[in-house]
Amino acid sequence: MSLRKYQIKWPIVIIIALAVALLFVWESNYLKIETDILESIPHSDPVLSDARLIIRHLPIQDRLFIDLSNESADRNKLAGAAVIITDRLNRSGLFTKVGINEEAMYFPELMTHVTNSLPLLFSAEKLETEIKPLLETKRIKEAFADNKQSLEQLEGIGRSEMIASDPLGLSGIILRQMSVLMPSGKAQLYQGQLISEDGKHALIIAKIAGSGTDTATGAKISALLKNIEKDLPADPALQGEKYSLNSVGAYRAALDNETTAKRDMRLAIILTTLGVALLLLFAFPRPLIGLLALLPSTLGVIAALFVCSFIYQSMSIIAIGFGGAIMAFTIDLGITYLLFLDQPKETNGKQVAREVWSAELLGALTTVGAFLLLLISDFKILAEIGVFSAIGVTFALLFVHFIFPIIFPTMPPATRLRNQLLFNSIKKFAAPARWKLIAAFVFGLVMIFFARPVFNVDINSMNSLSKETITADNNMQKTWGDLSGKCYVFLQAPNISQLQLKNDQLLEVLSKDVQAGKLSSAFLPSLLFPSAEKSRQNLTAWRNFWSPERLAKLRLDINTAARETGFSSNAFDPFWEIIKNKNPQPSEIPEKYFEFFGITKEQDGYTQLSLLATGKNYDAENFVSRLAHTGLAKIFDVGLFNKRLGDSLKNIFLEIALITSIGIIVVVFMFFLDWLLSLAVLAPIAFALVSTLGTLKIIGHPLDIPSIMLWIVIMGMGIDYSIYYVCFFQRYREENHPAMDTIKMAIFLASFTTLIGFGVLATASHSLLHSIGLTSLLGIGYSILGTYFILPTLLKKIYAPFVFPAGPLTVGSKEHLQRVVLRYRHLEAYPRLFARFKMKIDPMFKELDRYVQNPRRIIDIGCGYGIPAVWLLEIYPAAKVYGLEPDEERVRIASAVIGERGRAEVGRAPDLPSVEGEVDYVIMLDMLHLISDEELQTVLQRIYKKLEAEGTLLIRATVPSDIKVPWKRWIESFRLKHAHVTERFRQENEIVAFLKTSGYDITVSASPTAGVEEKWFVGRKLRGR
Repeated sequence: MSLRKYQIKWPIVIIIALAVALLFVWESNYLKIETDILESIPHSDPVLSDARLIIRHLPIQDRLFIDLSNESADRNKLAGAAVIITDRLNRSGLFTKVGINEEAMYFPELMTHVTNSLPLLFSAEKLETEIKPLLETKRIKEAFADNKQSLEQLEGIGRSEMIASDPLGLSGIILRQMSVLMPSGKAQLYQGQLISEDGKHALIIAKIAGSGTDTATGAKISALLKNIEKDLPADPALQGEKYSLNSVGAYRAALDNETTAKRDMRLAIILTTLGVALLLLFAFPRPLIGLLALLPSTLGVIAALFVCSFIYQSMSIIAIGFGGAIMAFTIDLGITYLLFLDQPKETNGKQVAREVWSAELLGALTTVGAFLLLLISDFKILAEIGVFSAIGVTFALLFVHFIFPIIFPTMPPATRLRNQLLFNSIKKFAAPARWKLIAAFVFGLVMIFFARPVFNVDINSMNSLSKETITADNNMQKTWGDLSGKCYVFLQAPNISQLQLKNDQLLEVLSKDVQAGKLSSAFLPSLLFPSAEKSRQNLTAWRNFWSPERLAKLRLDINTAARETGFSSNAFDPFWEIIKNKNPQPSEIPEKYFEFFGITKEQDGYTQLSLLATGKNYDAENFVSRLAHTGLAKIFDVGLFNKRLGDSLKNIFLEIALITSIGIIVVVFMFFLDWLLSLAVLAPIAFALVSTLGTLKIIGHPLDIPSIMLWIVIMGMGIDYSIYYVCFFQRYREENHPAMDTIKMAIFLASFTTLIGFGVLATASHSLLHSIGLTSLLGIGYSILGTYFILPTLLKKIYAPFVFPAGPLTVGSKEHLQRVVLRYRHLEAYPRLFARFKMKIDPMFKELDRYVQNPRRIIDIGCGYGIPAVWLLEIYPAAKVYGLEPDEERVRIASAVIGERGRAEVGRAPDLPSVEGEVDYVIMLDMLHLISDEELQTVLQRIYKKLEAEGTLLIRATVPSDIKVPWKRWIESFRLKHAHVTERFRQENEIVAFLKTSGYDITVSASPTAGVEEKWFVGRKLRGR
């Protein structure tokens, strides 16, 4: 394929590509990305603020849990297999710790510590409520019977010593609460392994080296476990028995999400590539040009990131994720420009830029304005999204209108025609028809009754777990219970003593919740190691509790029970020593137990993370609120955190949607300053919103976080379709204009390239991608449907032939001004406002009718927007005006307002408009300083020939004077200087000389308005000359 037919400045393209690459490399090295979503949302919610701190200390994220099962129920073989697996895991290098050997040793040590420290561990209340019932004669006899039975079943001096020190099981009150420290409440220690009650399962726990959600590590772990399960039967020690491994952990969810997302994205990329390639192949006569539509979007994102790297020290990953959104709603800038460039006729890059400028400017303004409004929010992430998106869209717009014209200075005619089948199909689909408008209205009306959004902001719903992972989780919970924990309490203190004191205070609060059934158990280290102050209080209570009468009765009951069960009279001397111990010494928590108790030593002190077991009366909201009020600890409740985080994200993106909607409405109205056209622009997006919400409700798909996030993008893209259609219809004012066919094609390409890219995700298995795809498919689909079904008929109605008021009027009256302004109805806001204010401010309109009276045919050289011409046409109903103006945009406006009362042409003095025969008036208003002396002399001579006898040439020109502040001349000089145009303000005698040379009879009049430099020069062609 020859590139010569493209006429592209390839060196510029290469330079831009290199610049983009350098910016990307720079950003990769220097832009800090904040991946912690909690850093990006407000910390005013204590639940989220506390969670941000606690999550960093959670152990569950980097843990692997393996359920080893065997149907034989042989505990010895099961423990042996667990040892083999533990060894394989240790040798893999993927784990920093495997098994619970240390924890298994700690339990006997702590049991001994509890027994020896009994006087320090019970408050006066617990002594009365929990110890006193155990001292009843009946309970003592039952305890001794149990002791005898356990000794008959178990061997080992360790058990005998424990019974001798605590025959009544007083320590059991404390030890039972330690069960929460076990990885599973259903586990038993056997040969250093955690074995289930039925002896058929062993639980192996390993700490993953690195992040538990690293999918590369997760894949290695998955492969390792498969190999271990395969190799176990071949181990001689296991005698060929079959063992099953069931593993759970964060790594599986990460792997499932990545696997599903990769599969879905791979399919999406293939289908999108094929779809976009086919569209570009059929839509563009030169497909390579269509591919370049991605260039402004890409550069906009890269350049915006570069600028933001100087504005922010770090940016949220959610904000950066909007880079894809920026590309989605800026690709239409490139597509529209390039479609108008790639035509069967020769085109000019600058002219094309000017033709599409109005529509693309408004499209960009609605996006930039809406996103900049996010700066008023208190949410940091919203400010980042707003600035990033606004900068990205601005760069994309500037690239299209300033770089593209340099890359494509001219484009030769396309030798290949665009696909007529596609072209005609779009044209027919978008053709105005009353039934389409009625159908859209009825459908939207029906959807209103269903458009009641149902929100589902559960963070977990964004995960996509495989059936195997879900089954593994269910089986693990069935065997071992919930291993992850639902509620954690987090303490901070400058030293261990203060930490113990906080534990004591918190334990009092939690104990009441246990009694009320709000917690099933609550273990804190202070149960075993109370603070010095608490130890003294407990010791005093202990001494007071053991009165001589109570001790005498207890000794009698123990001796009696001992004799009845065969124990010797001195077997329980260690127990009496503990009871009578008058000076037991409190101790700080030994450092070797720190990890076991969830204590971490940090630079500014100590932290402690403890798991709480919730009860049947547990209320997360109430519990967290009460505990936060005490100020003792921070709470992390998994369910409440997910709910609050989901609600926070929902509120964030609903606020974005609300703010951007308001911004879009304001910008659209301020751009058009025409409520009919503004409503026309907004109608399709309102239709799309109602229809999308209604359809989602009907199909039972709730509004989840991806849907809420994506609606902002859909709204930004959907409004652009409406803007393009309305702006081009406003420009050309007829449905069958070739430019309207091109813009319909541009809208189709912009929407369908996005529809293909997002829409194929509607079939994705990953819940997040599926939600994105479904919402995009509906939102964008309804947006394009609303654009094609609503706008053609609506605009045809708005721009229907209009009968302008006629009849006599008072020159310069309010009615006169209103009639002139009415001719600019539904045109662009600038010429409309310019006409209104010029007629009010410029004294020319108070004086013009003095010099032009009863004209029949007028030539207006430098007619501009046709304001003086229309002013005169309203005074003289029979007159016609023929304008000449070098600016194509002004000619277009002038032609529209003059209508059938003449025409305007593109041209520049000394040329004259093509008018047959002679004219009676030629006017040259405020344009003499724009032409050279040679051009002035030539045009005056040509006008003289064109005028009929007694015809009049009317000139108004600025004549420099000595007034102190000639602000109008200064403004014009500034404008001409920046337009690189030489100014030629002439003195009165110079202008008169030119007129005399051309044969005119001259009259010069100054404006009666004070401080005005403009003068009137009336040149008449006398009869007979």
